[in-house]
Amino acid sequence: MGFDKAFLQHQGQWLLQRNLACLQEIFEQVALVSDRIEKLEGIDELSEYSLLADETPEQGPLGGICTALNQCRTPYIFVMACDMLTVNAALIRKMYQQLDDNQVIICSHEGRMETLFAFYHQSCLPVFREQLSENRLQIRREFARLKVKTLILAPDEAGDSFININTPEELADQSDHHMLAVPQMVLIGAFGRNSGKTTLACQLIRERKAPVYAVKVIAIDKANSGCHRGEDGCGICSSLRGSYELYEETGEFPEKDTAQMLAAGAQKAFLLKSLKVSMGDAIRYFMSQVPKGTIVVAESNTLRKFVEPGVFMFAGLKPETEDGMKQSARMVYRQADLFLTPGDGYVTKAISIKKNSSGMIIVRPSFHGSAAIGRESEDGTEIRNHS
Repeated sequence: MGFDKAFLQHQGQWLLQRNLACLQEIFEQVALVSDRIEKLEGIDELSEYSLLADETPEQGPLGGICTALNQCRTPYIFVMACDMLTVNAALIRKMYQQLDDNQVIICSHEGRMETLFAFYHQSCLPVFREQLSENRLQIRREFARLKVKTLILAPDEAGDSFININTPEELADQSDHHMLAVPQMVLIGAFGRNSGKTTLACQLIRERKAPVYAVKVIAIDKANSGCHRGEDGCGICSSLRGSYELYEETGEFPEKDTAQMLAAGAQKAFLLKSLKVSMGDAIRYFMSQVPKGTIVVAESNTLRKFVEPGVFMFAGLKPETEDGMKQSARMVYRQADLFLTPGDGYVTKAISIKKNSSGMIIVRPSFHGSAAIGRESEDGTEIRNHS
């Protein structure tokens, strides 16, 4: 193909990095087998994983499986290609429950056996080594000699796991295609801290024309990490258990952002904490809790890489250079529909809210194009549109 798919960027991270982090949420030990181990050594993002040099380089995936079986001490190993688009944790757990006394647990998807998304028992090693010695490198060639359990997958069970990506352009297409469309969402981002996101959210909620669910999203790089701001931190990130957690606001501590949104009139307000690699699953879970006919007001920059909202607006003034922005803002601010600064009466001017024939709320920007840049509204509020 002329490039290493593992190091392609998908939603802000290497495919390899994303997949390793997801696997770490499922398994106690995660190792990376490569016939080019020197290329991986010294990469900070991979420092917490075991790096295993392929014992039989140039022998394809079968050689890598033999290396893993030989060097890992667990009864089973789970093997996954490093460049798969997503990690289907639910499917892996379903496969695990089928181990029993089987030597191989494998999936069949659209008539194809997925040999690089499978569990292998240590007892497979002699058979696989014999294949290597005879240069018979097809992994499933000797499955008849092993006890194999095959799970026939329905189309909706596979998800994106087995999508084949052959070019960077195809990866970009998949990233766009698999974004979650949330036409009832107003997503609010910001260039930095104290930019007025919550003020803007509360203004929108007060001017609501339908019930509102509000959510503040915190994106976490990896589990058990410290504060991403380099401070002692409040413990929100380090206390994450699992891949994501959703908390409903009670209003007990009125100074909290989510409490302010609840007080502004949101029907419910939530805090959603998620690992970045699990953000897609997290927001889908949250949206499953939202009733039909409800507007969603969300605070986050990172979420824009996972959803296609009805409106994406930025709160506050744009810094003169990108060096003055948060990293999460630099990655998405060009996709913003609107740039707004706090004031009275501007939200109703900037956003159109309608209900379609099926009762679904649709939010859209009220205006487009460069004509709105730097224009002042009648009440003195600056309303700017990014073109």
